[in-house]
Amino acid sequence: MLQYVMANLTVALMPGNKFLNGILLGSAECFAMVFSRFLLKRFDDMKAFKIIYAIGAISYLILVMFPSSPRMTYLAVILMVTCIGGWDNISLLIVELRVPPNNVAAVSLMLRTVAVSSGILAPTISALPPPLPYIFSLCLATAGFIASLYLPKAGTHLPAVEKTADDNFKLVDKDTEEPTPIHNR
Repeated sequence: MLQYVMANLTVALMPGNKFLNGILLGSAECFAMVFSRFLLKRFDDMKAFKIIYAIGAISYLILVMFPSSPRMTYLAVILMVTCIGGWDNISLLIVELRVPPNNVAAVSLMLRTVAVSSGILAPTISALPPPLPYIFSLCLATAGFIASLYLPKAGTHLPAVEKTADDNFKLVDKDTEEPTPIHNR
């Protein structure tokens, strides 16, 4: 959320027509949703997450190296919003696949609370002289990326289904190894 608010503040400070800059931001958000769907259909969750992180890192590096170039700023904002929107979508899937089912709601709530709470710092960080806000965002994204490397394998906590007879299946909880019969109709 901190990065998203900072992206909005970056768009507000971009040179040119504010209306067109807002349309650019909205278009980039739409593209981010479609692009994250494209990635998730072709790659597993962590590979898509790494691709999105790389796109974000490129956008922050562009903003650090070319802070006053209007064309590069537009490109960087499109990439940054693509990263942030994709990161948001893909993180939901990562939580679903890698967190035990009885903790998914708590983890999702904690992530949202931390994200929204961190948005309070965005105006202060954005007020720093360029390129410090983008260096801070790059460091924050890198910390999130490093933390993602310590997640368990996908499906570790999901129950397994085993076929027991012609039309019967059992659902086996990996944590307790207790079978639950499921009848196929």
